[in-house]
Amino acid sequence: RRKEAERIAAEKAAADKAAREQAAQNNRPAPAPAPTSAPQVSGSWIQPPVPAPVYVTSPFGMRQYPFGGMWMHNGVDLRSRCGEAQTAAADGVIAAVVPAAGNGTHGNQVFINHGIVGGRSYVTVTNHLQAFNVRSGQSVTKGQVIGWTGETGRVTACHVHFEVWQDGT
Repeated sequence: RRKEAERIAAEKAAADKAAREQAAQNNRPAPAPAPTSAPQVSGSWIQPPVPAPVYVTSPFGMRQYPFGGMWMHNGVDLRSRCGEAQTAAADGVIAAVVPAAGNGTHGNQVFINHGIVGGRSYVTVTNHLQAFNVRSGQSVTKGQVIGWTGETGRVTACHVHFEVWQDGT
């Protein structure tokens, strides 16, 4: 568990650093956090990255890993066919676009910094994309296509692995 927490903290630090570096390369200030109050849609400012109906195929929590061993699953796996559009869960700035090569089990990965909402910091992470439709430093709006469902990384089939980080965890 400690190693997993350290990995998450390192990924968050890398995503934050990537956003700062991208902003510096573009000779502009780092992206401002999202507004402290986001619009409410159906009672929530955040939406799943795939269209309804949403089916959770593997929940958050300890689970038997398909490739052996018991591990913490730090997100939810959502059913999604190969090539289906994945969208931004809320308005934000692309903090990092990480290609599958050298990215362990995660495959192609997108980090979106949603800024501060209700006094808490939010980042969403999407793994296993087939292809990207965004770049680091880009602003995105809720529902905008960020990539397409794939099976990159260590997976058994196409699906979406989706994480919501609150205050870095």
